[in-house]
Amino acid sequence: MVALAVVLLVVVAIALLRGRFDGRLRATGGEAAGLFGGLRRNRQDMDAAVGVDPALDDLGISLPVGKITVVQFSGEFCAICPQARTVVERVLRDHPDVAHVEVDVADHIEAVRGLDIRRTPTLLIVDERGRPVHRASGMPREAELRQAVGDLAARA
Repeated sequence: MVALAVVLLVVVAIALLRGRFDGRLRATGGEAAGLFGGLRRNRQDMDAAVGVDPALDDLGISLPVGKITVVQFSGEFCAICPQARTVVERVLRDHPDVAHVEVDVADHIEAVRGLDIRRTPTLLIVDERGRPVHRASGMPREAELRQAVGDLAARA
């Protein structure tokens, strides 16, 4: 009975944490949280490439030149990816100058590894220079996405 209670508490704690952080946008700039320019790198790569921001083009993802872009990583069997696409499209109706690129994770394994994509959908908001600025995993929160895209578009 005690073991069952412990398992139940762990499951509830995980569900609460996941609900709190799921779909939240977070900044990707700098070396915070082991990220370097929004891309994960191992120690040897970081030592060799200090100050270099790898481009998404290097990972096989083509972005519109000079445009802010929302990059959505989706999978064929992702149940919420179509809903996430709808949220992104609804937000971008107010920002016709911002592009939306959807990337199939099965077709871009190197990018998934390089960007440390662990689940779908994952959104990257990329600035006009091609640098990831914000990231969200899971169903994006429309208000946060709207705020981030609006702020970035106003700066451009």
